[in-house]
Amino acid sequence: MKEQFFFDDSLDVLKSASTFKIKNIIAINKPSSMIDKKIVPGFINIENFLEVMP
Repeated sequence: MKEQFFFDDSLDVLKSASTFKIKNIIAINKPSSMIDKKIVPGFINIENFLEVMP
């Protein structure tokens, strides 16, 4: 089975995913080019999906 990842930009959603024991949770800290980058505390942060694509 391949590894699965959960991505979101909402701290509440990421925390909820963690509560439900979802593994490999990653925060998107710049979900739009129209907003500034924001660090999401407590999670691995990426700016866009290019950072995780092979």
